[in-house]
Amino acid sequence: MARKLYFREWRKYRKLTQEEASDRLGMDRSYLSKVESKKRNRQRYNEDFLGAAARLYKCEPGDLYRHPEDPYLGLEKDARQVHLTNIPEARALLQALRLPKKNNANGDGTQNEGDRS
Repeated sequence: MARKLYFREWRKYRKLTQEEASDRLGMDRSYLSKVESKKRNRQRYNEDFLGAAARLYKCEPGDLYRHPEDPYLGLEKDARQVHLTNIPEARALLQALRLPKKNNANGDGTQNEGDRS
């Protein structure tokens, strides 16, 4: 099963029209329209095309597989940059990635005033 590419979402996120994006990518606007459609999106694209789109949309080629407003976008790159010898920084990054648990009475990760030990 092919993964979804978010070409249209990235173009709109960068506030480009199809005409502007197609001109900068060196392709016909109607072709870009097909690329952005779900029918055409199931095809594989070569590295050159993905690289050109990523440069235009100011992201990494792999980011095109994620929505531009995904809150975890870029965290993988940040995690790879944490050197293994810097354990405190690695722990801090992992702590920052944890979502609050919603198993308390408030349902929001906080404790009730009387629940604190």
